[in-house]
Amino acid sequence: MRVLLTNDDGWNSTGLTVLREELQRANHHPIVVAPDRPRSACSHAITPFKPLSLTKHSQDFYISSGTPADCVLLALRGIAGLNPEVVLSGINHGANLGRDVIFSGTVAAARQAVFMDLPGIAVSLCIEPISPSQPADFRPIAALIAQRLAQLSAAWRPDHLININAPLGAGGPEMLITSLSHRKYEERFSSFAPPDSSTSYFLMDGHPVKSPEDSNSDFHTVLQGHISLSLLQVHYQNVEHEQYRQFCASPVTVPNAEHTS
Repeated sequence: MRVLLTNDDGWNSTGLTVLREELQRANHHPIVVAPDRPRSACSHAITPFKPLSLTKHSQDFYISSGTPADCVLLALRGIAGLNPEVVLSGINHGANLGRDVIFSGTVAAARQAVFMDLPGIAVSLCIEPISPSQPADFRPIAALIAQRLAQLSAAWRPDHLININAPLGAGGPEMLITSLSHRKYEERFSSFAPPDSSTSYFLMDGHPVKSPEDSNSDFHTVLQGHISLSLLQVHYQNVEHEQYRQFCASPVTVPNAEHTS
């Protein structure tokens, strides 16, 4: 298969490199269009009305100044003749579980593929926590994805993207269909201000906090040592709620501009 490969960790990340190697080993044809630097947590940002650079690094390997979603747009609309059959985003250096999918550039690239009528698959390795005695090994999940890519692509339907999270050290775990967890974070800010300046600077970090989890959730599944496969709707669904119907049915009175100025 012709595979567009991108990520949000940058063109020279280990996860992307290993996945490319395994795709080649499985006789796929990977084409890389990846960001020139880490773009984690950029969500689905795109770059309109501003030039994007694109550098040919080697055969079928391009480096862009854009976001992950930009890279997919460039590959499918800007570079003639690529014609991928599927878009793989990853392997991300860290989990994309629960609410992570909102902020993730990795997931956004897969979503952009689906917007453009191609199968979009995001792949992440849950490396947290990690210690020097347990290095991140991207090879097992990369080999699994490469070997089963045709089957995975055939199962895809145009209203969803496929979000895969593998536990660290996955040797031969089960792959389970999961729902999104309620994963929450405790955000924290540290601040500093230069002397004699009226401007302060804030640096955000944070960590996940414990929350009740369904046994079918992606977070619980990964904790149990299994691979999580979540099917994420790419189109927002309307929510039915009677109170909003009552609100809309109430008479509308537009305030007089003279009394609101």
